[in-house]
Amino acid sequence: MTTRLFLDTCLLIDYFSARPRFFDPMVKLRIAAMLGDVQLWCSAKSFMDVFYVSSKGVDPVALQKAFTESLGFLQVASVDAECVKEACLRGWDDLEDCLVAVTAERCRADVLLTRDVAGFRRSAVPAMTPDEYLARLKEDEGIWYVTEGL
Repeated sequence: MTTRLFLDTCLLIDYFSARPRFFDPMVKLRIAAMLGDVQLWCSAKSFMDVFYVSSKGVDPVALQKAFTESLGFLQVASVDAECVKEACLRGWDDLEDCLVAVTAERCRADVLLTRDVAGFRRSAVPAMTPDEYLARLKEDEGIWYVTEGL
């Protein structure tokens, strides 16, 4: 069975902005998805957040083209009124993180990937960083990905 990974918005910002320290693990996750080793999921709302944050330094037309191309390896989960209601009822200090956690649960994610693991300590879906997940995959399954030369 393919592992379902849910990506926090910060990881999509890292990917679409090609942030040096954080870009390589995202490329490895994209490779894993394209090889069928994992399914990558994200929230539809995340695209708006990424656009808002990234469009100041990136050509908006190029960013939208990158979004469209990413639909080849990203599965997109809807965020509806019930998700918002559930997140509000849980009463987390950070509503955005809670909404990500609720959406991850709704799409039956196995792992929620984020750089802010502490922000998801109350999540029903276990949270870890991309580096932690990739290290676990290498250790447990003997699978790793090389991005040098790409």
